Amino acid sequence: MSMSVLLLAALCSGPSYASEIEEAPEFLLSDIDVRVDLDKKWKMTRWSDFDLKAETAGPVFLFTWATDVQSDVSTLDAKVWKPVHLDKLEEMGGGIDPKVTNAEVVTIKGRNTALVDISFKLQSGGEAVLLGSTTAVEGRMVHVAFVAGKRFAKSADKHRLAILEDLDVKAAEADVAWGVSVEADGFSNTLAEGWRAPLEAEESIVTTAAGKMGVENTDNCWLALRPHGPAAADSMIACQGGLMLGVIDEHSFEGVEPTIRERMFGKAEIGPAKQLELEDRLAFIYDITDKGLAVGVVPYEKGVARIWTIGEAGDETLLSALEEVLKSGDYGGAHPASAGDQLSYYTTYRPFSPVVLCPLFGILLLGGSVVVVGGIMMARGKKNKYDLDDDDV
Repeated sequence: MSMSVLLLAALCSGPSYASEIEEAPEFLLSDIDVRVDLDKKWKMTRWSDFDLKAETAGPVFLFTWATDVQSDVSTLDAKVWKPVHLDKLEEMGGGIDPKVTNAEVVTIKGRNTALVDISFKLQSGGEAVLLGSTTAVEGRMVHVAFVAGKRFAKSADKHRLAILEDLDVKAAEADVAWGVSVEADGFSNTLAEGWRAPLEAEESIVTTAAGKMGVENTDNCWLALRPHGPAAADSMIACQGGLMLGVIDEHSFEGVEPTIRERMFGKAEIGPAKQLELEDRLAFIYDITDKGLAVGVVPYEKGVARIWTIGEAGDETLLSALEEVLKSGDYGGAHPASAGDQLSYYTTYRPFSPVVLCPLFGILLLGGSVVVVGGIMMARGKKNKYDLDDDDV
């Protein structure tokens, strides 16, 4: 029998399991370092390192699980957690016409906790409730939800408060720093507003995003993320690239850009980069926000700094965040350019520059002078037969 059938049947019939449990078990979810204490009224139906399910007389069903990325509950509207609880309801078999009847952030045992109450209808036509809660632990969000028929809503609410008060969190919400300076191989940047370095439990989110960009090793890169509550977090990755481009300025920008585009995106149909003027150099920016991507490339002394900003398709703030980070950067020395690179630069992009024309003019002038002097010397060396010597006077 499926979970959804069991849920709907139990909500309507209300069997009791209290007599089946003699002692109060303590359930540790080791993956998230949270222990849920259940008294003898509860019967555990599933227990793993990352989730717990139980039920009690009424019936009231308990579900505990976690989602990635730590968010500050106090800065978000409690309603943002509705989708997380609706996903759990869908997993249980779904509900008809779900509506939020209450959403608030409260403090329970010193932890900011979002409470979300949802009413819905069963397939049978009966009414039921889901009383959800969300609180932060280190690198994750823990959700505890209670599902019951409407007439057992008060009982479910009492269970919620009791279990949240007894919730044993081993790794509390970590302190995070926003807008900090981050360093990679030879360059550094300051993160834009709303962005922070990932906690250890969150790093896999960013490294997975980096892997999709072809960056398999992030040891010498800096990583950042931007949480969005229950929605997927945005990622930012910056790494060194060994691309040597010669002299880069406003004259050579368009000529060099196709080389960068091909190295960064291969055969993908990506439009040309736009030019962003930094304090002491130019950056190349690729606006691909329609696909959830914005990419920056900055020539510096070790090659190029490459920064990928990854999020939801159509989110234009990815581009503004990238530009803010690029402008904040310290990229050290100038991009390497050999004598041959400089000669190629001037002859290709600035053939009428004084750097080219002056030596050319000097060569021409020198050549002309040689011709004139040579002519004079030749003229002096050949005696006119009609000239008189002093002795002839």
